[in-house]
Amino acid sequence: MKLLKPIEGFVVKTTIYKYGSNRTTRLPQKCFINMCKCDDVDKAISSSNDGRQGYWSIPHIVSAAKADQDKDGIVCTTFDALFHSDTIDRCFKNTLFQEMCVNIALETIQKHHKNSGDSLSKDWKLLKNLKCKGVKPG
Repeated sequence: MKLLKPIEGFVVKTTIYKYGSNRTTRLPQKCFINMCKCDDVDKAISSSNDGRQGYWSIPHIVSAAKADQDKDGIVCTTFDALFHSDTIDRCFKNTLFQEMCVNIALETIQKHHKNSGDSLSKDWKLLKNLKCKGVKPG
């Protein structure tokens, strides 16, 4: 086991739908994903030489959910998604690559929550003036 020290990159906002106490009603809650750099995660690999076409292998790690508050003091959920620094740097240069990485993080979070019944919206928004939501990643 190794302690990872992620570095902030960028933040996306989406919605997580959580079951209420009666387990019949799903309640929407803001959800933030810190897209972080961590060189302990392997680099992304493209099946093509130029990295533009073909298939990508994009290693990543997603943290457990963390309770947080939004700017209005309302409860929200935050996750850290760790990618190699080169992968996050590529996200800043290429919006399609960024979209792919964010969708990978969303899918991984959804897989981790499938047994709870919680679901994550696939609609997300890049928060341009924020590098990290909540406590610094790590």
